[in-house]
Amino acid sequence: MKYDAVIFDLFGTLIDTFTFEDYHETIAEMTEVLDASFDQFLAAWIESFIPRTTGAFSSTAENIWHVSNEIGLEPTQEQVDEVVKLRHKWTRHWITPRSDAISTLAELREMGHRIGLITDCSIEVPTVWQETEFPPYFDSTIFSASVGMKKPDPKIYNLCCEQLGVEPDRCLYIGDGSSRELTGAKEMGMTPILIVAPGDDYFVERKDAVEWTGPRIAHLSEVLDYVQ
Repeated sequence: MKYDAVIFDLFGTLIDTFTFEDYHETIAEMTEVLDASFDQFLAAWIESFIPRTTGAFSSTAENIWHVSNEIGLEPTQEQVDEVVKLRHKWTRHWITPRSDAISTLAELREMGHRIGLITDCSIEVPTVWQETEFPPYFDSTIFSASVGMKKPDPKIYNLCCEQLGVEPDRCLYIGDGSSRELTGAKEMGMTPILIVAPGDDYFVERKDAVEWTGPRIAHLSEVLDYVQ
């Protein structure tokens, strides 16, 4: 085999990326529970993105307390608990495999490949991960909020390779180009592939997707062509 392992991104790769409208609807639900200004809370929530995805908050509740305090709110424990439930429900809803995700993962495993995940995410993702269909198919799952670093930090790719027991140059990396992930993977010696699924509607900046001149796919099942 040319490759020993395939490492996947999560949002925009194995699952759809949430839409601008859905994101705002959820923030609106959160602010309604907290009796907060939508605009103030949204600005503070966005400001907490980097700390949120690099392990600054050990729980969703801690993140909500932080953002609330930043805008002068003093929510009750009951309010915070309700917002945590909303946030977890929203996260669980979006961690739904794309139509060919599970079949592709199953085929890769049957072919003998190691399978890894590296995702920039907040603490909600590892919290609800075991409730999803994905865990049985992965040999390594790296959540940025759990390990305190995010892509394209070389250490996050190294950590995944160490857990998989493979060298970077024996890895395919599949991602939608967020967080300069493809550039980071290439600099590590991996073979990166951009995925742009039909109908993708992104509201986040993906410089790698715009500038990428390397291989690209539209469906996860196309990964099998690269490993055979």
